[in-house]
Amino acid sequence: MNISKTHQLLEELKFKGMREVVDQVLIDAEKNVTSTAQIINNLLREELRYRKERNLINRIKNASMPHEWSLTTFPFNRQPAINKRQIMDLDNVDFIG
Repeated sequence: MNISKTHQLLEELKFKGMREVVDQVLIDAEKNVTSTAQIINNLLREELRYRKERNLINRIKNASMPHEWSLTTFPFNRQPAINKRQIMDLDNVDFIG
């Protein structure tokens, strides 16, 4: 099997997630005697993970938020409808018990 041709096809098809892991998936499959169906499933799952991750990154980037907010930097004073204590309790998992 010529892995460089596989890489070329993945590049042409824009399967970047698969391209990143195909070598390792094939090595692992050879060691563990993985079925062809499982190899394909692993590669497709990795492509889906990659696309979801990229989608989230792009959505955040396109949202044009002024900064990357966290609970410590969120402007609660400019959002009076949000209960800061309730949100902070969720972060501390104090609501469970």
